[in-house]
Amino acid sequence: MSNHRFAAHDVLPPICLLLALATLIAAFALWNVGPPEASVELHQARTVGDEQYSDLLEAQLARRQWAHNILVGCLFASSAGFTLAAFWTMRPREMARTK
Repeated sequence: MSNHRFAAHDVLPPICLLLALATLIAAFALWNVGPPEASVELHQARTVGDEQYSDLLEAQLARRQWAHNILVGCLFASSAGFTLAAFWTMRPREMARTK
């Protein structure tokens, strides 16, 4: 029978590093895709000259682009947070050997 008992500080740092890597990949993927672009409906409203409808669609586009930028920023920040949490939860090697 093993004397080694389950401890969160043994498992938590690798999990945090995996989550950091996953969120970093997701952030770069969303950044590479780019923000949402104007829809065909918006282009049609502009060419027809429907000012009210094109203003509404442009406001929606601006909100979607803002949300995209916030999401990318939050993914980068969460990746940094997971990395810091992983290193914060690691035990020093001397303590790990003595226990």
